Parts: sequence; C-alpha cells; structure tokens
Amino acid sequence: MPVIATFTIRGISPYSQSRPNLDDAEPNESHDDYRKRTWRSHLHVDKDGKVIIPPGAIKNCISEA
Repeated sequence: MPVIATFTIRGISPYSQSRPNLDDAEPNESHDDYRKRTWRSHLHVDKDGKVIIPPGAIKNCISEA
C-alpha cells in the first residue's frame, strides 16, 4: 500500500516546474509571447488537474539537503 505524505514547503526561492514543453512556437512569435502562451504545459499535474511536484523531485530534494 502506498504511503501518502502531506506537507508544506517553505522555499527561499521561487519553485520552477521543468516538465519539457513540446509545443512549437508560432511563426514570428517572440520568446516572451511563447512563454506566456505555453507556461501551463511546463506544469506536472495529477489526474484531477491539480499541480503536483513529482515524487522523484521530492526525493532528490531531500537527498540534496
């Protein structure tokens, strides 16, 4: 049976999701416009659409600490 942990993260810097974005830029679209249009595709989400931090990222964070 999986173990579920609920906790609060208090960071000292902004958290950035880094899921690869596979969307192509539109013709003549600036980098800033591309980022504004596609920022949601960088998020990791669960089946209910809630933003999550991947378990591997949490594991790596704890290991680095």
